[in-house]
This record gives sequence, C-alpha cells and structure tokens, in this order.
Amino acid sequence: MPQPETKANQLAKGVDAKSKMNGLETKYAQLLQVEQFKGKVLWWKHHPFNLRLSGMKCFYAIDFCVIRSNLQVESVETKGFMRDDAFVKFKVASEQFPHFIFTLVTLKDGEFVYRRAQAGEWL
Repeated sequence: MPQPETKANQLAKGVDAKSKMNGLETKYAQLLQVEQFKGKVLWWKHHPFNLRLSGMKCFYAIDFCVIRSNLQVESVETKGFMRDDAFVKFKVASEQFPHFIFTLVTLKDGEFVYRRAQAGEWL
C-alpha cells in the first residue's frame, strides 16, 4: 500500500518540500532553460538562499537567482498575486541589496509580465 506524501516521506526520499515549484515557477524555470540554451542566461537556481532583512527580523526567500550573460545578478520573485507583506519584503530587499536587480514576474493572458526594481526604485 502506498504511503501518503508527508514531509517526512519527502525528506526520506531526499526531496525538500520547500524546493518544489508551483505552476508559475515551473513555467518560468522552463523559460530560463531556453534562455540558458540561447546564451542569455549563464546560471540560475530555484530557491538558492534567503536574504536577511535588517530592521524587520525576517527573511526574503528568493524564488530564482539568475546570472544573465552581462553578469547582472537578478533576484526573481514569481507571483500569481502579491500580498501586502510580500510586496513590502520585495521593496525592502531591493533597498538593502542594491547589487541585485529585483524582478517581479507575473503571468497575464499567458505572457510573462516583468516589473524590475533596484535600490528601492522601480526601473
């Protein structure tokens, strides 16, 4: 009889439940694979690390870290919808980590929509 898919079972199989991608993340990862094949992306990773946000006692979990062919480091947040607290963390992270480009990726009518910020300012 198959065992129910619990966190303990996933960890026993070597699968971290936090690293699983949702539908939007999967679609974006497929785009990154194509861009990497074309040479537009040098490297990317899903949920590579968290950024500690000073003054807030919390972390910002990066959905994707992407290194573009121009060596620009990009933190990508994929969202079907964004709650207020997630938006605040996104803005604060872009202020506190100005060496990253922060990109918010949503899907509208089957197309990716990009909104970029750096050093707390929308580009």
